[in-house]
Amino acid sequence: MSHPSKVKGTKFERDCVDAALARKLLPSERAWGSDGRSKGWKEVVDMMIMHHAYQCKRRRILPAIMIPEEGVCGRILRADNGKALVVIPYEDYLTLLELERDHNAQTTAKSDTGNAR
Repeated sequence: MSHPSKVKGTKFERDCVDAALARKLLPSERAWGSDGRSKGWKEVVDMMIMHHAYQCKRRRILPAIMIPEEGVCGRILRADNGKALVVIPYEDYLTLLELERDHNAQTTAKSDTGNAR
């Protein structure tokens, strides 16, 4: 039997992929054994949504600095000499991916229509 934290992490990865699939964000899939090499991806990749690679990390408690306060959309964090990172609820992020998908579909449809002339 797997270690409980491994089981918890695998379930989290599946839940993330299932939420993306429920919104028809295709392709969405997780790597077997949380090892991207099983799908021909980089080793550190746990899952892909619409050709974007992600690592899924689940912890019992997150540092308070990472959790957005009530009344704000998210947090923007940066270490000294590092890149800025945005922390937003996963459902909000999936909404952004839906907007990307719909925009890409619209752009493709317009370019296909333009080529038909």
